[in-house]
Amino acid sequence: MRRCCARQTLAVALLAWGGAVAQTPVPVDTERERIKAERARVEQVFANEQAACYQRFAVNDCIALQRRIRNDAVADLRRQEVALNLQEARARAADQVSRAEQRVSTEALQTDAKRLMDAQAAQAERLRLLDERIAGRERERAAEAQRRQERTERLRAAREAQLERDRKVAQEAFRRQEFENRQKAAEQRRKEHTSRIGGQAEVGPKPAASRTVSNQFIKQ
Repeated sequence: MRRCCARQTLAVALLAWGGAVAQTPVPVDTERERIKAERARVEQVFANEQAACYQRFAVNDCIALQRRIRNDAVADLRRQEVALNLQEARARAADQVSRAEQRVSTEALQTDAKRLMDAQAAQAERLRLLDERIAGRERERAAEAQRRQERTERLRAAREAQLERDRKVAQEAFRRQEFENRQKAAEQRRKEHTSRIGGQAEVGPKPAASRTVSNQFIKQ
């Protein structure tokens, strides 16, 4: 009777330790490959959408939207990966508990059950702290990514503003040059016209005597 109660107590501890893992074991390697493939697909989709954004009018808004979509998808995959790591850790712990159970003697079964319960509590605390550290690192990475994005956007806006200023300066220089060319052409035409009028004034009409002699010569 005592042995039966001890085994029941240990069974309860094991179920509380890794019940989900025991009920629905997850192929960890398959899940890791799926997450890896999904992350590659997300990056490829982002690259394609980013390239398409450059063909649109609101380039910056389009890229920012696609970046947010990509970041949300990557964050979700990271959460899945963290959950998978925790599941794997729990599975290892459950396996260690299972092996420990096999080494437990009948006389020390009650004591070992208590020890396993304590180990469960300690492992749960370690997992909680691990979750907190992972969440903190994720927040730091997200904040740094946001800062990098903002710096990139500011630099891009500054470059675009400089290009716009350069374009306006070039247009103004071109207009000034055209105006000067037209002024020079007009001045040249004015000089040529003035020169022609001055030449005609210097030649003037022929004297009457010269015209008479010329007429007589023609009649002869």
